[in-house]
Amino acid sequence: MFGWLRNLLQRSLSDNKGPFYITDPRSWDTFFVGQSTDAGEQVTAEKMVGVAAVWQAVGMIAGDVSKLPLGVFRRRGKDREEDRDHPASWIIRPDCWAGPEHELSSLTVWRRLMIHALIWPRGYVLIDRDERGTPIGLSNLLPDRTELKTTESGRLVVVSQIDSRYYAFAPTDVIMVENIAFDSGECDSFGPLKAAKENIGMQLAKRKFGGKFYSQGCHAGGWLEVPPGASDKARQKMEEGLKKKSEPENWFRALVLRDGFKWHSTMVAPAEAQSSELDEAEVRNVARFYRMSPSRLGVKESISYNSEEAARRAYHDETLSFWLKQIATECTLKLLTDVPYERDTHFIEHNIHALNWADTQTLISVGVQGITNGVWSPDEVRRWFNYPAWPGGIGDKPFQPLNMQLLGEEPEPPPEPAPEPAPVPGPAADDDDEEKEPEDEDTDDGDGTANDQQ
Repeated sequence: MFGWLRNLLQRSLSDNKGPFYITDPRSWDTFFVGQSTDAGEQVTAEKMVGVAAVWQAVGMIAGDVSKLPLGVFRRRGKDREEDRDHPASWIIRPDCWAGPEHELSSLTVWRRLMIHALIWPRGYVLIDRDERGTPIGLSNLLPDRTELKTTESGRLVVVSQIDSRYYAFAPTDVIMVENIAFDSGECDSFGPLKAAKENIGMQLAKRKFGGKFYSQGCHAGGWLEVPPGASDKARQKMEEGLKKKSEPENWFRALVLRDGFKWHSTMVAPAEAQSSELDEAEVRNVARFYRMSPSRLGVKESISYNSEEAARRAYHDETLSFWLKQIATECTLKLLTDVPYERDTHFIEHNIHALNWADTQTLISVGVQGITNGVWSPDEVRRWFNYPAWPGGIGDKPFQPLNMQLLGEEPEPPPEPAPEPAPVPGPAADDDDEEKEPEDEDTDDGDGTANDQQ
């Protein structure tokens, strides 16, 4: 991958004064011997990551940043749409290869970049370009062998050791994610590894103490008081008995002191040394170094959130947003070609909604409200759950709410009801169908009796 770089960049980093070499003695102390601490432990990057709280914090932040979708977007007036045909889109998305060799995924490159930046002062990703300057690949540079240098002409370059040789890269060809730093010059020794060395050193010293304590069967150290007049033979026998007691097979046997011999413990017990309190305090300190809530590392805190969604939102605002903005800005400046960048037609950004993805019940509730209010179509909500679209395209059209109107406009009057239809006349009646007259009933005669028929 670096063949073209070896041909183009084998040159002096200063004006014919010889190449720069990373020969600062501080680099040897930092990356080979380690940072010395008041606790007596030498802190290296490997030992720092070996602390459980650091491992959890670094792994959590690096994993969450790398898995978020990163895409190239095209502006369409006030709207946007993802431009998957842009060359940079094929190397920055987590589900794509990071280079034409198909050796590493972009997810791996971004995760390693964040791990480097969370331990060392900076993380570096080299941009591989073709002869036209189009980005075609990304690869990580080792942070302990890469630093910023300023040439005698005042030009800032990135110096990195690759295959035992040193190369200079223009800053426009290197994506740099920086932790806390004072300037862009010779301050590469400052970073989490140095800033947190005392806290990490205390954790390492406590872990070593616990390992020694348990390896000796939880036996406390001390000194033996010999009574006056004790013979050398008795003293020697008592010392041999104490040595045998420290052997693993004798850990659970009782030791009897006779003839005035006394044992005085000189070691502080783990409970008296507040070992458990120290664990929680150091976890909180690690959380402070990485700007995250201690609850993310399993420590209870006084601040509580009403829901998991609120906790994830706070995690994004306090911890991840700084790193996401750095990566998006570096990619926009260095991966977009001059034309779309100068015309402001494209930009690169993370999709943070993937981080705030809620539980199924909340998703269904949000989806139903979105469909009802015309925000999403039914098929768009179905894609959240990887369901196929409705056949015939019936679910691709959004619904329109009928009980809404523009602010300040008078509502339209209701339509007038339609007139009732005129009655339809029935068919003409025939003479034969005329209603017959009813026959006269028998009438009473004058005297009130009925006339009999003869």
